[in-house]
Formats: sequence, C-alpha cells, structure tokens
Amino acid sequence: MSKDKVLEILEKNRGKTVSGEFIAKTLGISRASVCKDISKLREEGNEIYSRTHAGYMLDESSPALSAAGIKSSMRIPREVVYRPVVDSTNVRAKIMAAEGASDGTVVAADSQTSGHGRRGRNFYSPPGKGVYFSLILRPGISYMLCRRVVPLAAVAVSRAVKTVCGAETQIKWANDIYFRGRKAAGICTESIGQLGADAPDALIVGIGINVLPQEFPAELDGKAGSLGARVSRNALIAQCVECIYELLPQISSAEFMDEYRQKCFTLGREVTVYADDKPQYRAKAVRIDDDGVLFVEKSDGSVVPLITEEASVKAI
Repeated sequence: MSKDKVLEILEKNRGKTVSGEFIAKTLGISRASVCKDISKLREEGNEIYSRTHAGYMLDESSPALSAAGIKSSMRIPREVVYRPVVDSTNVRAKIMAAEGASDGTVVAADSQTSGHGRRGRNFYSPPGKGVYFSLILRPGISYMLCRRVVPLAAVAVSRAVKTVCGAETQIKWANDIYFRGRKAAGICTESIGQLGADAPDALIVGIGINVLPQEFPAELDGKAGSLGARVSRNALIAQCVECIYELLPQISSAEFMDEYRQKCFTLGREVTVYADDKPQYRAKAVRIDDDGVLFVEKSDGSVVPLITEEASVKAI
C-alpha cells in the first residue's frame, strides 16, 4: 500500500519537512494520491503537519504505532508485524515462531485483550497508552543460559527507556521495571522447543511498557504507573530491540548482571517470600547470581535460593 510507503518516508525524516512532490516522485504516484494517503495516516493517529509550498512533517513525538515506524527506527532492519489489537503478542509470536519466523521478528500491537506477564498474570494493555510487543529470538543457547534472558531484557528495557524517554528506572527482581516507585513495565519470556532437547528452538521475549499517563483499574491503583513521556512509541520499541541485541553477546559472560544488580532495588532489602501466591516467611535479599537467581537470608541465618518462589518488596 502506498500509504505505508508514504509513512516510511516521513518516519525516516521525522521532524523534517518533506515535499509532496518528492514523495510522489519517489513512490511513482500522483500528488493527489499523496494527499489521500496523508489523510488516512492522520486518521490513524499520526501527527502530520503540512505547510503550503513546503510539504509534510511527521511530528518528532507523534505517538502512533506502525510497522513502518518501528522499522525506520531500527539501525538493523528486522521483520515487524503490527496489529492494532491482538489477544497477546506473545501468543501471536509463539505461533509465528513455530511456523518458522526468523530471528529478530517483532510482533507489536496497540492494545491486547489478553496480555499476560509472569506466571500468567494479566497485563493491562489499553490502546494508545503503551507499547506491547514480543521479540522472537533464536540465539542457539542452552536452556541453562536461557535463564539469563530475563535479567538481560530488564537491563535492555531500562537502557532503552533512558535513551528514548530520558527516564531513570529501577528493577524489581525479577522482571519488573519501576519508575518513581511504581511498576511501569514488565517482561515475560517463553520458550519453544522439543521435549528433551538441550536448547530451545526459539525464545519469545514479551515486553509491555506503560508510556503515557492513564487511569488504571482499581486492582492496580497505587501499584502501576507510567513513564509519563510523550515520545515516539515506534522508537521505544526499536530501541528495546536494539539494546537486547547489543547485550546478547554477553549472555555467556553475564557482564550485564553488574548493571542489573546496581539497578535492582530488591537487593539488601527485607522481603516477603511467596509460594503459590501465599506468604511464607520474611527474609533479607542478599545476593543475585549470574543466572538471575535471588538468594535470601532467613531468620535462622541460612541462605537459600528462590527457585519457584517470589519475593515482594516495597519500591523505594
């Protein structure tokens, strides 16, 4: 569709004026077609300004999502699939991975009807407010090393948010990103593979980030928050993907874990340990190993790893 090609040109020149004549000649279409495509793009939420005898400009912080916008923000081109609404980007990505989708494929949506996070918990995903996407990885690493993908992704998201939004975030063990004392992002990883294999065929890294201010459901009141940033959501998705790939070469050495520990406000704090969503005991979070496993010190002085348990702690 010429509309997508028009958007691609504007995305590559975001914040700059591009003449209608240049767009028309580049795409081999009429000026009238360019005008019609611009109107359609505006209806989809793209903030495009026009100046007589000058051309069109896509606002630098236009929040509308699109495959063309995500692709144009990537340094290395990757496959991007965008849908306005899906049940879950992770569900879509798993189906695509099983059907042979390539490494680096991004599945993004403006909203999810059944978005989920760790342990199947719901992730509130209203339209126009956040970024919800899943990345298909085929890193060729063992299941043992796959444990490190969650902390790696947490560091990557924190870096991306800093780059695009200018916001300093913290990490709550194991996979939540906090901003100003509230959860602003979550990460959920899943694997696809053959029973008994040493390595998965693919990993799915699902990421949800609350970008714009919003009203949360009553059950999330006081817990969930947003970055409060009016930025290009396309650029934020692309930057998250870029940061993940920048860190992947460190998966064996776990160099990124130093940054994870530095950002993790769970360390050194008193936590409540939960099993099956029920509180079990209080302990002190004393260490996180290179696989992202949290070790806690119990009241009797013993230090134990949390394997299937969770740890609850108030944000600083």
